[in-house]
Amino acid sequence: MVAAGEAAPPSSAPTPGTGGRKKTLVLVIVAVLVIAALASVTYILLSRTSPPATPPAAVRLDHVTISGGTSVDQAGLLTLSAVAIDTKGAAETSNATWLWSASPAASVTVVMSGTPSTIQVLAKLSGSVTITANATWNNSAKESTHAVTVNALTYELIPADTAPLVGQAFDITVRVLRGATIATSYAGTVHFTSDDTGATIPADAAFSAGDAGQKIVSGFAVSVPSAVQFTGTDTVAAITGSAGVSGNRAPIALISLTPDSANPLGMTADGSGSSDPDGDPITYLWDLGDSTTATTPVVTHTYATAGPYLVQLTVTDSHAVSDSATQTFTAKAKPTASFIVVSESPSGTGIRVDVDASASSDSDGTIVNYNWTWDDGTFSDVSTPVTFHDYGASLIGQSVTIVLRVTDNDNLDGRASQTIQITLLPQPPVASFVVSSVDQLNRTVYVDASGSSDPNGNIASYNWSWGDGTWTNLTTATASHAYGTDADFVINLTVIDTTSLSGSTEMSVHVEQPSVAPTAVLTVTRNLMTVDADASASFDPNGNIATYTFAWGDGTTTGPQASPLASHVYSSAGKYTVTVTVEDSTNLQGSAAKTVSVAASTLDYRYHDFFNVPYGEWWDYRYIKYGDLPINAECFNQTSVADGVCTPNHPNTPDFETYPYTNWYPLPGSIRPGNPTNNPLVYAPYLFDVAGVNVAGYNRSEPVFLPVFNYDAPVGSELNFHWYLQYLDKATGDDLTLNKGCPGVDPKFNDGFEIRSQVWLTLDLAESKRIFGVPLSTTPSQAQAWWNSNTNNACGTQGLLEDQVSSWFQTLGGPAGTEGKYDIVNSFEYQYTPFYTNITAVVDSSTGETRVYLEHAAWGTEVLLARMFYWGNASYQLNYLDSTNARGWWGMELGWLEGMNFQGSLGPAGGGFDFNLSAAMQYHFQQLTFPRTGGYDRTDDVPYWTWGPILSDYTNDYSPKHPISELDRYPSPYYGYIHSTPGSARYGQNLTYDYVPIRWDLVAGQTWNFQYPTGNVVFYDPNNTPLGSDPRYGAYVEVHKPLAYDSTKPSGYGTWDVTNNTWGVYGPSLTGGPVGNAGADGIPGNSDDRYALESWGAINVVASGAAGFAKITSHASAPPALGPSSESAAAGSARSGDFYVATVPSRVTTRSRLD
Repeated sequence: MVAAGEAAPPSSAPTPGTGGRKKTLVLVIVAVLVIAALASVTYILLSRTSPPATPPAAVRLDHVTISGGTSVDQAGLLTLSAVAIDTKGAAETSNATWLWSASPAASVTVVMSGTPSTIQVLAKLSGSVTITANATWNNSAKESTHAVTVNALTYELIPADTAPLVGQAFDITVRVLRGATIATSYAGTVHFTSDDTGATIPADAAFSAGDAGQKIVSGFAVSVPSAVQFTGTDTVAAITGSAGVSGNRAPIALISLTPDSANPLGMTADGSGSSDPDGDPITYLWDLGDSTTATTPVVTHTYATAGPYLVQLTVTDSHAVSDSATQTFTAKAKPTASFIVVSESPSGTGIRVDVDASASSDSDGTIVNYNWTWDDGTFSDVSTPVTFHDYGASLIGQSVTIVLRVTDNDNLDGRASQTIQITLLPQPPVASFVVSSVDQLNRTVYVDASGSSDPNGNIASYNWSWGDGTWTNLTTATASHAYGTDADFVINLTVIDTTSLSGSTEMSVHVEQPSVAPTAVLTVTRNLMTVDADASASFDPNGNIATYTFAWGDGTTTGPQASPLASHVYSSAGKYTVTVTVEDSTNLQGSAAKTVSVAASTLDYRYHDFFNVPYGEWWDYRYIKYGDLPINAECFNQTSVADGVCTPNHPNTPDFETYPYTNWYPLPGSIRPGNPTNNPLVYAPYLFDVAGVNVAGYNRSEPVFLPVFNYDAPVGSELNFHWYLQYLDKATGDDLTLNKGCPGVDPKFNDGFEIRSQVWLTLDLAESKRIFGVPLSTTPSQAQAWWNSNTNNACGTQGLLEDQVSSWFQTLGGPAGTEGKYDIVNSFEYQYTPFYTNITAVVDSSTGETRVYLEHAAWGTEVLLARMFYWGNASYQLNYLDSTNARGWWGMELGWLEGMNFQGSLGPAGGGFDFNLSAAMQYHFQQLTFPRTGGYDRTDDVPYWTWGPILSDYTNDYSPKHPISELDRYPSPYYGYIHSTPGSARYGQNLTYDYVPIRWDLVAGQTWNFQYPTGNVVFYDPNNTPLGSDPRYGAYVEVHKPLAYDSTKPSGYGTWDVTNNTWGVYGPSLTGGPVGNAGADGIPGNSDDRYALESWGAINVVASGAAGFAKITSHASAPPALGPSSESAAAGSARSGDFYVATVPSRVTTRSRLD
């Protein structure tokens, strides 16, 4: 060897060329091997793969330097690198031939890398080791050494059970220790052995970085009931550790039950035959089946009532291993004898005594015999409870004791006796009562005096004195009484007959209310970022609630405190769980929780009264042009029949619809039942309410749903509104036409979609100038004059302002041949058409506050408002293909609002508005069908009702002058869905999209609450309803069942309360659905589309326990949805582990207009 820094002895240069180079390498390798063998030092020689250009002979290696760590754990890898520098200071690292060695050689293994100057040292033995790097270049050599310390590691083996059962698997935790510290970087492999030759030993356990130096290894088992050693050894390094366990065998439990010969309710349980095969001491735990326990080997017990009891004995050895045995003991009760003397009456020369033992009872069987001893030397055995006995004349005036013995089917006896006087004179009643039960929780005692009797049969009243200073007088034999405190009470019964004779008896009863935990009841009220919590409805039968503690879900709490009220202001918007913990004076607790969603702007939606909105008369108008029909009834509305709007003519069909309300609607085209191209839908109505606070996008500067006729006018300080919207029925149309002279609303022209808006506004003078264009310089009196001159109070004649407002509606909605900002045509299937606009206003002469009443009748207002609610001030006309640009408050867009009440106030410029809206929604909540294994084959298909967010357009080809439609998102045949309305002639067919599903994500401060009916609703059977059926005359097969939760989109969205049939969603709640645009290229109908194939934020409900509607999970044959976009395709695929909903499980749409 050459010491570091010394020059290697010169050698003759080889002949240039490959052959010479190979020979030199062979000689060097041989020399190295010889030296290594003599010195017990490991050497590794590495060379370049091709020689460099021959350097000048005078240049030699100057020095070698090794870099890298100086410490490594056993079984660890340490990377070392070396550099070689020549006498001119140039690096020759990559040109040199490298030889690495270690001493002692057994301490490590040198692992070569792809770079000869870099190695990894695999540490095996603890201690110090010297690593040497030797570089050879241009007939010179240099070397360097590097000291490395190999840290000693040990294994700590920790059995999960130090006394494992023989043959039963257990775990051992292996911890790798460096001294007392866990070696978290250990990545070796542990091999296990045992001195138990029959032991079960798992495979080698390989550690990874994620194990952090400790690992649970499963699969150990011992085969002998004695001491056993397990040892772990690293497969490479000298690391070891062991642990001892003691094999154990479980004890054996044995039970012997012996009935009590004197009391059939009692028995002796003997577990002394139980044992432990290892001789370990055992303990006993009895569960006697009536909440009684014992811990002795033998226990004697008497049950309170008859019946079968499962007796269980658990024996446990000193290693906490148990065994149990069970046996059933049937406790038997003696019958209870009870009788009354019904009457005494003359019988020949003597007296007949009638008795009744019907009050006798047997709690665990039946009474089979009644034995009467009459105290005159005679007895009777009868099988019925009622009998009589004739006493001779010699016993008249004498007292006798009648004894009754009843025998039950277990041959057990019960006895009762009464002493009576044999006489026809009036006798006092005999008072008798039992305590039927004691409700200790509520301190209530129930008593029964039906065992009282009167020889004359004339009991009139029962007077109860309860022992707490109160009394009750009744004419019936049963009573109950609630005590206010715990104590022993003496209950006295006095029975009084019609002759004022009485008899009394008394009995003691012990009342002791147990300590029970309070029941927490919590209500929460949210106002933006503030939540008020009220737990005052919480209760405790003990009446000892002490404190209330409120946890707000953000890491803060209020309490414990005596008050049940608390309030909290959140610092961050979001969804939180508010929990109240109610604690009583005995430290028992109860808790309740509510979810809240807080933000600086809030929207709360409530959906309710599904199937429970009666159809108005306008529905019967719709049949003529649009084909709407009731199901299994001839008319929608009872008044329609009286008004002649609908004429029933089928004697076996109901004249009009009743609950549960549903309707049949054919999409545009062949609208009559039976046509093979008919495409009907089945809907049910519901009500919804919305409460919004500080909702952005609508304000006094830009109300959106009200005009602004002077944008140069300053924003005022007040704008309150109330908008009522309803379709016209015959009575309203007649009144408007005949009494008020309003044009366009004569009922004989009503198609069922004529709608009237009644709007009440309160504005300050400045706001009236901005909204309605009142001249800026006007005073209140001048403003009133302006209103008078620009409006006409007669409905048939419009003033300039009324014309302007009517034009505003029409321009935004889209008149014939011209697109509007919120163009309604492809939702309403007709252009926006005003019938009349009438406005009156009253201006306060001192303040200028202006109250405006605006009445507007038209076709299409409901759709226009829906557009405004969804798109906000953004233009539908410009954004109809991209829902990401919607700026409204509503997360969906559907115009069929009946009886809408919309009222609130608008805030300042840049602010929001507060409002409440309530309305009935139609053409939305829809019945569809789940296919089963055979697809839509109408053999076992399953009906369901679905709710999900959609947009309003359902046609895209009504008018060439109005070509824009949200349905342009779904060009056919790129997209399609499977039609699955029961009874449809096109059931199971793949159709072009005629509705627009979307996603609706709730943000912080927004909530949904759905209240579904808890009673029966209707499902129409898709399997037995003939295709193409007329829905009116009974062909639609009804199944009446309660609703049951089935699924949501996405799966598990929101919270379903199975007890109350409610579904709640609290924001922020993201659906994960497609965003609703055409992707990067902006062109619908290709692979980058981000359109939903079904509604995201949807819920499906099925019939509860309906026979034949069982769910399945395999749907391979069902047809797929069309549309290959990655998001869209996912939306249209099978629901994992549930029904196949191939194309559109939330299939919903709107109605059409054909004129």
